[in-house]
Order: sequence, then C-alpha cells, then structure tokens
Amino acid sequence: MADNSADGGDLEALAHKRFGELSEAELRLLQAAPKGDTAVCGPSSGPGNDPSKADNWGSDREIRGGLICWLCANAEAAKRIDPAGLQVYGARITGRLNLFFVAIGFPLLFQLCHFYDDIDLKFVTVPALNLSGSWTRSLIADGVHVRDDISLDHGFTSVGEVRVLDAQIGGSLSCRGGTFKNPGGVALAADRAEIRRSVFLDEGFSADGEVRLPSAQVGAQVICNFGAVGHLN
Repeated sequence: MADNSADGGDLEALAHKRFGELSEAELRLLQAAPKGDTAVCGPSSGPGNDPSKADNWGSDREIRGGLICWLCANAEAAKRIDPAGLQVYGARITGRLNLFFVAIGFPLLFQLCHFYDDIDLKFVTVPALNLSGSWTRSLIADGVHVRDDISLDHGFTSVGEVRVLDAQIGGSLSCRGGTFKNPGGVALAADRAEIRRSVFLDEGFSADGEVRLPSAQVGAQVICNFGAVGHLN
C-alpha cells in the first residue's frame, strides 16, 4: 500500500470544488481511497448491508456515480488513488456510472452495494472488477480489458442484461452464486470473450434469461452447475 495519506485532504478539497456538498459515504470514499482502505458506508457486518433493502438506507450512504467516474477519469483525482483502488462496502450508488473508454489504473471493488442506474464499462481498461454481493441494473462491458478477474459472485444480482462481448479477461469470470435476471432476453453474454483462466457458473448460479458463450476462448475450465437457467448457448 502506498503512503498517500497526505493526498486525502487534497482529494476531498478537489471533490468539494467539483461536486459541492458531499455525503457521509462520499467523504468516507475520498478519505479511504488515497490510503488503500475500504470505505465502509454502513454497518461493518450484518443484515443492515443487504443491498436488496437499499431503498431503506439513508442518504448518508449515497455515492454519486458521477463522483466515481471523476475519480477514475480525472487525472488530478486518479493520481491520488492508492494502487489498491476504489473499495466500497455497503453503499447506494446513484446516477449512471459511465466509464466508456476510460483507462483506469487501479481496481474497482464494490461489495454489497446497490447500483440504481445502468453501468457502462465499454472498452474500459482496469486491473480488476469486483462487484461481489452487489445489485445492479444492466452492466454493459463490451470490449473491456481486465488484467485479473471479473467477480460477479457471492450474491451478486443483476436486473437487466450483463454483457462482456469481446472482453479480454486475464483471470477468471466468476459468477458463482450470482443471480442474473433478464426474463425473455439475454441475462449473461460473453460472446467472443477471451478468458485466460476459468468461467464459474456454479455454487447456486441462476439466470432468468439466456446465457451466451459462443466463440468464447477459455484457457482453463467452464464450470457449470446451474441452480436455474433459462437457456445456455
């Protein structure tokens, strides 16, 4: 972990100038990110972090998608982020997260968070993407380049299409215990993706909709043990 503690105040000042008043969760993120720490936005454990009940969480747990985009894409902000990346636990993410074509130099880890709008990661470059236990709407990441794993597992839930067409994934695509809901449409699509390690669709994975892997290149194994699945192609 880099010693970026002196940058925390600078980052907070820059964000305040750009976004005005900041929520408690946003302040926690801005203070944690330069130190490589996790911004814990709710209880440290327990049912108070169930993202399916995020409508009942207070506004103090909200982080704007625009702030996250700014941290990733603005050069002055991004250089203050520790190499451990943006680590958020138990937050409501409001507003569209649009990082189209951004080269991000640090991992993105959002655990037990609820994203209220679609996520656009098309042609993004990022070391790792971890949304374990989080709830999202559509997640579109065509052409994404991820050096390590994409983790959409351990309670991850999507309502809308999850798409990683033509993705380059240096690790695994882990959907273990994930729930993918897009009735009558495509729930999970990885057409033509190049995945150096494995694809995990097991340990309670379920999909209400089509799961697509046509022409995907997988370096190790595709492990499937569906709890429920509409259709696998």
